Amino acid sequence: MADTNRLHYLDNLKVFLIFLVIVHHVGQAYGATGGAWYYAYPGQRVQALSNFFGFNASFFMGLFFFISGYFFPASFDRHGARKFILDKLIRFGARRFRVAGDHPAGTRDPRPGSRGHHPHLSARR
Repeated sequence: MADTNRLHYLDNLKVFLIFLVIVHHVGQAYGATGGAWYYAYPGQRVQALSNFFGFNASFFMGLFFFISGYFFPASFDRHGARKFILDKLIRFGARRFRVAGDHPAGTRDPRPGSRGHHPHLSARR
């Protein structure tokens, strides 16, 4: 059953943006910026990726917020202020506290000698 109210072009745009985010983050380990990764590529950095990072970072997160803002007025009007805010606090706030408390990566200290340090993943040359 197809949903005739969906804006498929926005779904396709979000899938493309998610792909760009994944490629951006994967490329940081090999690109000129290096990123703050536990793994650092020991070989020569790929300088061409810096152009991709600059172009990509200039729009992809802003476009996600723009798409979100496009749907905000209709959702707010449909639910009302109180229900809208409570729903967002439960959906995003509760999940954030759970992830921060349960996820070991959120508490990992990457400095050498600390409990969360992984020397085999952080060999920088």
